[in-house]
Amino acid sequence: MMLPPNASLFTGDAKSMYTNIPTDMALPLIKDYLLDHGHQFGLSHDMVLAINAALEIVMNRNIVRFGDIYRWQFSGTAMGTPPAPAWAIIFFALKEQQLIPRWNERVPFYKRYIDDGFGIWYHHPDPVEDARLWQAFQDDFNDWHGLEWEFVGPNDSVDFMDITMKIVDGKIDFTLFEKALNLYLYIPPKSAHPPGVLTGLIFGNILRIHQLCSRDDDINDRLRVFFRRLRHRGYSSEALLPIFQKAVDNAKKYLRTSPESRLAAKRAQAEESKRRVFLHLPYHPNDPPS
Repeated sequence: MMLPPNASLFTGDAKSMYTNIPTDMALPLIKDYLLDHGHQFGLSHDMVLAINAALEIVMNRNIVRFGDIYRWQFSGTAMGTPPAPAWAIIFFALKEQQLIPRWNERVPFYKRYIDDGFGIWYHHPDPVEDARLWQAFQDDFNDWHGLEWEFVGPNDSVDFMDITMKIVDGKIDFTLFEKALNLYLYIPPKSAHPPGVLTGLIFGNILRIHQLCSRDDDINDRLRVFFRRLRHRGYSSEALLPIFQKAVDNAKKYLRTSPESRLAAKRAQAEESKRRVFLHLPYHPNDPPS
């Protein structure tokens, strides 16, 4: 995707989204949405009514326990409940259905994950008018039943969740975002964990590095930093190098595979797991190998 010279990036973060969603407003809005669009998801009229009745119970009767103290949560999204993320996503999506089409001339691209949003802003040629439009866009965002959003940008570079995005020569360059205070306290080698835990940690992080970094030199730098952090935790180079090599090969092979093939493999793996019986035992390092 090539960006014009007047493009910048921005992010938005909802302040305490779960606790600030008004239950009495959200319930009828979500009910009406499901009644209008539920058939697209295979939901009948009666199923929508049942879902809404269940949401009324969950959102209005959430009991929170702390030690031997019990409290009734009487406002905001019911914390710790399975429907909470979907509830929050749908609630603000109803606003986005109105908002995004109004701003498509200035915001050609916009995505959100629950309470974190990312978008591209096309600047107006007049700086004064551009500032007015940007403020109006933020005001429009914040005009939804008390929810407040904090914005960063528009800039050439923004941090969004665990990635940093920067416009370079009209394209968006991706790399990992890491908090300065992260101590990277990976499980040490003397911890009583099965050996597969280290393998999974390395495979997962190396695949993440390959997926989120757009430049090969950056990928290599991140791999060296990850290797050095594990060495600082006490792992030997001899133990790490074979796993790193396999993990790099696995990441490259995975990224060469088409999305259709990945989905087919995932489905086959899920089917295979249905035919297995698992015996879970507490792990002890002195146990005989399996």
